[in-house]
Amino acid sequence: MIPQPYITLTDVLSNHMKSVLSSLYTAIPGVIEDYDSTRPSATIKLSIRRVFSDGSSLPSVPIYKVPVCFPRSQDAAISWPLRSGDSVLVLFSQRSLDDWVNGSGEKAPLDPRTFDMNDAIALPGLFPFSQGKACDSSNFCIQFKDQKISITPSGEIDLGVGLLPNVSLATENFVTAVCSALGVNPIPPIFLTQIVKAQ
Repeated sequence: MIPQPYITLTDVLSNHMKSVLSSLYTAIPGVIEDYDSTRPSATIKLSIRRVFSDGSSLPSVPIYKVPVCFPRSQDAAISWPLRSGDSVLVLFSQRSLDDWVNGSGEKAPLDPRTFDMNDAIALPGLFPFSQGKACDSSNFCIQFKDQKISITPSGEIDLGVGLLPNVSLATENFVTAVCSALGVNPIPPIFLTQIVKAQ
């Protein structure tokens, strides 16, 4: 008779903890498959497969209607276009988001699940190093495609990289510029017309 390996209580508890932790979702990279800018929400597929105890793995299944988190408050927001193939960081809520996403306010969740795949939140901006873009180490920058706005530590503001496309300013009120000098160097030349409304 082959002797059976001796299993301690510590082994049992350790195996149980490993099993529990392997079923929890915390944070992982994902990729957008479809995006709805009106909500905003996305269909997301996780970029790293789940590995089982026997070493096998399965392709990730899409997660639907994932809230996309842009920086915003009740009165202000910063957003940018997202499309299929964009990488995101996917976080998983400690408790069910079913009621919260519908604006139900503070209340006990109806579903007792925790750290579940169905309670994902997407944060745009996480990309692998192979798809990364160099960041400006000195200035505050906002970039969209080939155009960039930079603000230096001294307060200088630079618009664009090379020649800008049309820049439009639409307002029914006055535009005021307070400066010691104003220079215009148009390429090609343009005409500046001042329109003064009758008081």
